[in-house]
Amino acid sequence: CNFKLCELAGRRGLNPKETVDGTEQLLMREASIPVPFFVCLYFSAGFAAYMTARFQLNRRESPLENKVEYARQAFGIATEAVPPQLNTGLDGVEIDCNDEPYFPPRMEE
Repeated sequence: CNFKLCELAGRRGLNPKETVDGTEQLLMREASIPVPFFVCLYFSAGFAAYMTARFQLNRRESPLENKVEYARQAFGIATEAVPPQLNTGLDGVEIDCNDEPYFPPRMEE
């Protein structure tokens, strides 16, 4: 593999970003042991992946509190500036299968 799994670091609350060199940035850390399971459970990209990562920092005691937390994080994402670590949509994502382009569809070689 040419990648490592990471998870969102940062403080609990509505906004996990930290100010680095005057800009709000997302901080990541190497993922802990159960993450491969969660990758399969929560595989997503874009908005849903960012919301789930933020939610993991703020998990609550009850299912109802967790649903409210998901909504709170979605609101925060929608009202904040996009951090520099995130692309718009799936820009910059490419998937090859057997050395052949697979995603995005019809991408030029």
